[in-house]
Amino acid sequence: MRNRAAAGVESAQWRIGYETRQEAALVTDRDTLETVRRYKQHQNPSEPGAFPVNAKYHNWSAHGLRIGRTIEGPVIAGRPVRMMLSGAWYSDSRYRRRDVSGNVQYVGAGDYAFNASELDINSGAQLPFLNATPEASGVSLSVATEVPLSEAWTLNVKVDDVWSRMRWRNLPVTRQSINSDVAGVDSEGFLNYRPLLSGRNQQVDESISLPRYGTAELSYRTGAWRYAAQVERYAGVTIPTFSAGRHFAWGDVTTRIETRFHTVGLGYAFGNFRVLLQTDALQQDKAKAQSVQFSYSRSF
Repeated sequence: MRNRAAAGVESAQWRIGYETRQEAALVTDRDTLETVRRYKQHQNPSEPGAFPVNAKYHNWSAHGLRIGRTIEGPVIAGRPVRMMLSGAWYSDSRYRRRDVSGNVQYVGAGDYAFNASELDINSGAQLPFLNATPEASGVSLSVATEVPLSEAWTLNVKVDDVWSRMRWRNLPVTRQSINSDVAGVDSEGFLNYRPLLSGRNQQVDESISLPRYGTAELSYRTGAWRYAAQVERYAGVTIPTFSAGRHFAWGDVTTRIETRFHTVGLGYAFGNFRVLLQTDALQQDKAKAQSVQFSYSRSF
């Protein structure tokens, strides 16, 4: 998930604005999802076996001021090479990271054995006996380039958070592990096998890098038509997209086909107004992937 809203002004080569951002990603595997599904539906496996549990989740949000400058380079095929450099300063942020690893073993007859560990970093957590208020600040640098290869061909490359650093003070961190293979003795001296849960709460000072997001697009323009192939990369996932658009007197219409999540998009642009809607299902309550982009600029 990637959400961004920004407003600003631009004059000559300079741009200044205020933005708010939120990003989240969950990286896991099919075995882990199947284990969670059975647990939620109170279902036991058909036969004994071991099932790995591995998942990494992060969610962060921030807002602050961004300043950018456009630099023009050599002219190719009558058009200059352009590079946009921008930097943002964030005075406030929220951060959540949760890593789970281990395994669950079904031994039969409804009995399980498990061994797992969890790391939970949550800037909004209230930990017992730890009352210091978390504080965050940081910077992020992004770069975008437009390189004309010929009169018809253009290459666009953009990388958000190519370098970033968020510094936290008093960030709440919980580490815990659970293990069912622990033998104890009850009050009468008999062996009693119980799960063991151990962990530690603390507040730490930590420096965090934001995950990079990159796109590369190669486009071809002929007459009123424009064709493009684009590759996005985020959270270890590559998203190829192909698009075709045409200019009309009443605006530009673009269709997009994305092959990673199998979505189709329709875009419209007229003057300084642009909108793009993309989804994998017309019924929004059944959609698994969606994208909405909207922008408007006005000259003074």
